Amino acid sequence: MPSPYCERAINDALRQGRALLKFISPNDAGLTGSHQCGFYLPLGSWEMFTPQAPENGKNHKHSVKILWQDGTVTESAVDLPPST
Repeated sequence: MPSPYCERAINDALRQGRALLKFISPNDAGLTGSHQCGFYLPLGSWEMFTPQAPENGKNHKHSVKILWQDGTVTESAVDLPPST
């Protein structure tokens, strides 16, 4: 039986015309003891979350609201490290 959350995520992605599928790693969840905080997003996905492109020598932070498939809304931030 399909998950209703999975079905909603697929329908949302189809409606928006884009999606990012992210399998959460132990490091993303803070289970490895690393200094990383939050999810690592693949290069090139920044355009889905912020209008600010990475810039050489500058760190940019952009606030985002995330609407999850269960209706929960969370506030977060996308930190763009300096490009190289």
